[in-house]
Amino acid sequence: MNKQHVQLPNNMTLETILTPQDLLVYVSIKRYMNNETKEAFPSLQTIAEKCGASIPTIRKCIKRLEEGKYIQVIKKGRSQIYKFLKYDNFEPFSYEFLDKEDLSFTEKSYIIASQQYMFKENGKGKIGLSNQELGNKINLNIQASRNTETNYLVKVETPRFANSEGKAKILETVRGKDVFILTDVGNYSIKYTMFGEENKMSYDDHYQDLKRVINATAATANRIWAVMPLLYSSRQHKREGRESLDCAMALQELEFFGVKGIITFDAHDPGVRSALNKTSFDNIYPTHSLINEFLDSETIDLNNTIIVNPDAGATKRASYLADILQVDVGGFRKRRDLSKVVDGKAVITGIQKDSTASASTFTSIADRLGLVAYADDENDVMNVLVIPDKLDDYEVTG
Repeated sequence: MNKQHVQLPNNMTLETILTPQDLLVYVSIKRYMNNETKEAFPSLQTIAEKCGASIPTIRKCIKRLEEGKYIQVIKKGRSQIYKFLKYDNFEPFSYEFLDKEDLSFTEKSYIIASQQYMFKENGKGKIGLSNQELGNKINLNIQASRNTETNYLVKVETPRFANSEGKAKILETVRGKDVFILTDVGNYSIKYTMFGEENKMSYDDHYQDLKRVINATAATANRIWAVMPLLYSSRQHKREGRESLDCAMALQELEFFGVKGIITFDAHDPGVRSALNKTSFDNIYPTHSLINEFLDSETIDLNNTIIVNPDAGATKRASYLADILQVDVGGFRKRRDLSKVVDGKAVITGIQKDSTASASTFTSIADRLGLVAYADDENDVMNVLVIPDKLDDYEVTG
């Protein structure tokens, strides 16, 4: 059975003078529309109650909708009649969604604004934009901290031609503004078409789009920051033999473009900041949030817990986590046969266990995750909890 729904024109989400809140007000009024006359006349009080916003806010939204020629407001005594104009493509929004009481005015607004970029995967809706979800959360936090409904998001398009070449278009002015460009280089859910074939966005594709957006804003913006939750090419942070030094090269390229600062989280090697001369490099560690989430979601006995690093590279991280949780730390050293290479890696021929890890038992080897779990006949482990310290090139399933 089809649910009752309201139609929102697709092009409204690209309209520069409209905010996400305007879109919610549009569909909230339109649910009262007469299909024959294309007119609706709910009171401002009714609209405000349905949206969960104040009447002054509703008035501002209606004014912008009228300026954008999406509705025509006809005065009739003390009442207002809203006449809706024609359109082609649209996104439907059910009455059930519009009536949800557990979503705020702002939350509904941003869901509506991002709807046309969603796609279905395994029966669930996902956003098809590199940084939409993070950008919306940052915007909501800024609005809350400043007690304002001002929208701090800038509409940007990065279309591609048939041969996959791309460009960036900034759809509203950023003149004199400080601009923070968010890009999730690891988001492979975004797709584009090249010569009729569908392709998923790669790390390099996202990085190229980042540079295009920087180039499109550099002439008028006051200052520009590049925000990459996952640092581009962070795995290639050092050179071994005749190899490219991709991470340092990318950072220097961003500095050449005039980027004021680079913000990332938990860089694979924070030492890459040495490649920069004038550009700031902020590496934010999410360890506190990770530990809180871990303790909230898992039931563990800290008296019988040990933090284990899979190899020498994770020793510092494991020691830090162990200090916070006040538990023991252990580690492994992987011995590889350099004469035997499989899938580009030397085969592990043995595992040397640190003496401090003697109290633990592990049941399998999962080298691809960076975790070594090894059997010990003397003890029995009830649970093995995996927290990969790097997720930049792993796909975890199961």
